[in-house]
Amino acid sequence: SARALFGAELFNIPAARQDAAGPMAALLVGHPISGLYVAAVFAAAISTLAGMVLVMSGSLTRDLIHVLKPELSDRSLLNIARTLTVFFSLIPITWVILKPPDLLAYLMAGAAVGMGCIFFYTLAVSLFWKGAHKLGAIACMIYGFTMTALGGYYVYTLAQWPWGNWWWATFIGCGICYFVFSKIGRMRGQ
Repeated sequence: SARALFGAELFNIPAARQDAAGPMAALLVGHPISGLYVAAVFAAAISTLAGMVLVMSGSLTRDLIHVLKPELSDRSLLNIARTLTVFFSLIPITWVILKPPDLLAYLMAGAAVGMGCIFFYTLAVSLFWKGAHKLGAIACMIYGFTMTALGGYYVYTLAQWPWGNWWWATFIGCGICYFVFSKIGRMRGQ
């Protein structure tokens, strides 16, 4: 256990203080219960990641590729979605191998920033705003994906951006892209 390895110094390590539930459970209830806890946390993290990967690959396939290439067969779209699923799965795996974050929660939070900002406009706003247009949704997705990747790099790898700035830049930028490109699409009559 981490407590056996680090001793009393465990709770002086910044990452352990941020995520001390596992070691505390091991100390309080023993190994069998703490093992179940760790398995549950890991399962929740992986299922959340899997859901995000499937939503991203499905949305890109249906909302971007199918719009740009409507002549593609369902079989081709399915193969594209599968390829994108593998691609989006490799992004966090590569990141964890090259520079693992202190907590898995950082990866999950980073993905949630991008997904939340993108899908707020492309789903929620599209339902209520009659001026919504496919160009706005596409621009919002491209900007949101770019900011999620850049934010992950600048927040975690270089530690140059604070969390709040990254979220606001992504959210406001997605909105600007969505509304401006929706207006452009409407003016062009596409």
